[in-house]
Amino acid sequence: MAGHRFLLLVVTAAVVSFGCSSSEEGAGGAAGSGGGGTGGSSLACDPVAQTGCGADDKCGQVLLVNDPLQLETRCVPDGTVSKGGACVTGPPGDEGFDDCTGGLNCLGGECVEICSRVPDSCPSSEACNLLADQFVDREGVGVCQFACDPLEQNCPDAAEACFLGLTDGVRECGPPFLDGGTGQQGEDCQYANGCDKGYGCLLTNDPVTPTGLDCAFFCDSTGGSGPACSDGPGAAFTCAELTTFYSDFDGPAGLGICVDCTVWADNPVCQ
Repeated sequence: MAGHRFLLLVVTAAVVSFGCSSSEEGAGGAAGSGGGGTGGSSLACDPVAQTGCGADDKCGQVLLVNDPLQLETRCVPDGTVSKGGACVTGPPGDEGFDDCTGGLNCLGGECVEICSRVPDSCPSSEACNLLADQFVDREGVGVCQFACDPLEQNCPDAAEACFLGLTDGVRECGPPFLDGGTGQQGEDCQYANGCDKGYGCLLTNDPVTPTGLDCAFFCDSTGGSGPACSDGPGAAFTCAELTTFYSDFDGPAGLGICVDCTVWADNPVCQ
């Protein structure tokens, strides 16, 4: 997983107190092009449904060129490695496909399930995550990964953090991609995993005329046993439940982010 940047879906959540759309076209566009990937595809071949290929083939991803990244989704010989098994990918070019069975993709040396983001086709314990260097020629196609808890930060790998997709509530584990910054409260971010552990790329950088997103600390908005703002940016910040702060966010109840109420004074959570 090292080095993967998660696609940051375009934010369309309306800030409750202003009744206006905080569409992050700048951030969303940058994230969408973050992998630098290009490549054609066999459109009749579906990597999720595994249709469009012959009996001995699968619809899989082919690594054509490493730098700049070029990928292609097409029919290739079927593999033999099942989900969770150790896998390898051939050298870049026509043999740049993996040895996983159809419907799986080799990620970090392990066969994982290929999925659709909407609707999420993964098992209940997993989430369909879109990565900037996987299936770049197929919109909405990703891989299933463990569905973590942003408050508990319970990723199996302690070096990874649990991040959250603002538009869909998808939770995903991955290494922070800080790009030279600290990834803490108020710092600019472009990717869903562009913040430090315990923080999410979730807070619009201006309540009236937003131009991007900032990192914000995850907090327990119920006041329960989860993290409080005092555990992150400081007690002067307010824990705002995301379902209240953003009118169309559909995520778990009790999940909040720390906000500065001197900036967001007109938002209901600060009144």
